[in-house]
Amino acid sequence: MVAGSFTLVPASNLSVTLPDTVADGAAFENLGSTIEVVMEGLGGTLELDGQTYELLQFHFHHPSEHIDNGVSMPMEMHMVFSFETQLAVIGVYIDLVDSASSNATRLLRRSTPSTMLETIFSSIDGIATPGSTTTTAAFSMTELSDLLATSEFQRYSGSLTTPPCSEGVAWSVPTKKLTLSRETFSRVADVVGFNARFPQNVPGMANLLMLAGLS
Repeated sequence: MVAGSFTLVPASNLSVTLPDTVADGAAFENLGSTIEVVMEGLGGTLELDGQTYELLQFHFHHPSEHIDNGVSMPMEMHMVFSFETQLAVIGVYIDLVDSASSNATRLLRRSTPSTMLETIFSSIDGIATPGSTTTTAAFSMTELSDLLATSEFQRYSGSLTTPPCSEGVAWSVPTKKLTLSRETFSRVADVVGFNARFPQNVPGMANLLMLAGLS
């Protein structure tokens, strides 16, 4: 994500509506390729370019699949929305913060861990095995709604990052980030492993892996 590869737009360019609280929790799955929270039917929507998309699920990649001006983030959350046959994805960077309680650490930290992420990942041990499913504890999405309502977005047309890697996906990457404690990140990374697609070059040019194969 560098100048020229995206269009920077204000938060008003798109509108995301999320449930304040998922009171009964949500299905939490280990798909082998990623871990996913199923949100279909729970009321999440994205209004973009005159269309209303439904939130189907959000899943996680380690490390981030977008590179933030040359810097790889520890994780990235992908919120997948659909409208008929069209897909739109919001990719949210996840950075790490210390969760120690010392006064010195609190003074150094820029933020505290995301309550939503910490709550969801408290169920990570229940999906340690690929193919397993559990239910998260109840979690609030208010902080995520607030982040998306106040962040600028880097927008571009790209592809899915998992097979079939379909093109024509409307990507929006907020400039604000969620945060996660290092302790929780370590537990999640043990389950997820490395599951990020290798970064691609300028959109529209040949895939880097294809070029590597030819060489």
